[in-house]
Amino acid sequence: MSWYGTTRVLAPLGADFHSRRLKLVSSQVGTIAAERQSRWTYRRRLELAVSLLTDPALDRLLSHRVSFHDLPDRLPDLLNRSSDVLAALVLYDGAPD
Repeated sequence: MSWYGTTRVLAPLGADFHSRRLKLVSSQVGTIAAERQSRWTYRRRLELAVSLLTDPALDRLLSHRVSFHDLPDRLPDLLNRSSDVLAALVLYDGAPD
């Protein structure tokens, strides 16, 4: 949520959060506290992040697909705050969708 900069982010942690046993996972993308650096190396953090991305439930977050070739034209709409885009998957030539 740090991408939001100084904007407040509402993350309701009420009914569904508890009853459905949802988890909120965070990561420090800057520097790691000195006392944790020996345990949480860059490689370990990257491996954990990539492993979390293998969860098929995350596919539901991909609301749009756009080819890399079309990205320059589509990007303004994809990034518009009033759009319905949750997350867009960029498809590269020859890559399976």
